[in-house]
Amino acid sequence: MKELEVKLCGDLGIVDFVTHGSAGLKICLIAEQEADIYINSSDKTAEWDICAADVILSEAGGKITDMSGDVFVYNRDNYINLNGFVCTNSLLHDEIIKGIKGIREV
Repeated sequence: MKELEVKLCGDLGIVDFVTHGSAGLKICLIAEQEADIYINSSDKTAEWDICAADVILSEAGGKITDMSGDVFVYNRDNYINLNGFVCTNSLLHDEIIKGIKGIREV
């Protein structure tokens, strides 16, 4: 985990972690209600890593945005997710984004 992710988990009291395959599989764990949050602050994923899982998560009532809280737009000229992504069960999403913004400002 990156420093931002460790700090955010500490601030939110997250102590239980699941290690599981690709970004798409991790996102689908949220759709299956096996996990609540997936934060990836890396700029090493592309839109194809998350697009199918985005549909599945959204249909299950979850939410995915970039780390600033902006909704993904696909089929961009630059297909790399430069601002990472945050996936949640929707209930925690605004709180997570607020926490990320607070950490980035420090």
